[in-house]
Amino acid sequence: MRAALLAVLALVVAGCLGQETRRVPNGDVADELERARAVRPPLYWAGRTVAGLELTAISLTSRARATFFYGTCELPAGEGGCSPPVQVQQFPFSAAAWSRAQGCNPLAPLRGVPAARHDGLVLFTRDRVLKVYARSRADERRVALALRPVIGGGIGPLPAPRAPVRALVARVCR
Repeated sequence: MRAALLAVLALVVAGCLGQETRRVPNGDVADELERARAVRPPLYWAGRTVAGLELTAISLTSRARATFFYGTCELPAGEGGCSPPVQVQQFPFSAAAWSRAQGCNPLAPLRGVPAARHDGLVLFTRDRVLKVYARSRADERRVALALRPVIGGGIGPLPAPRAPVRALVARVCR
């Protein structure tokens, strides 16, 4: 059931993000990785491999929205899509959208930023929301702990969100 929901979510996100969405074939991510490295503020990824899976695709839909895909999936006969085992999505924080969030449950801060469960593991940073989808909650945490700027640099605390973002997340995610 969870795999089916993730597949539908991936299709909806891809469809909603517009015609600019580009996906590279599995494993051939060099060009998209160079594009991702040019984005400022920097995008976050989990490196070339995480949780035993290789980076297989990157979807850059704007300078602020991106998804890094790890691993592959096999398309079941008669199905319209499938989701790779690990995804790291990122997009700008929208107070309007998060004020209406349903089913958001707070988690202990992770990597120095507020965290929540909202159809995946969510981290709220200074510049964007990072969402991690994986095969299990343990893998989600493993991926979150591996996140780092795609332009280089090590793994450390993520940039903290501003006070109004923290307050809204605390109010909505209960």
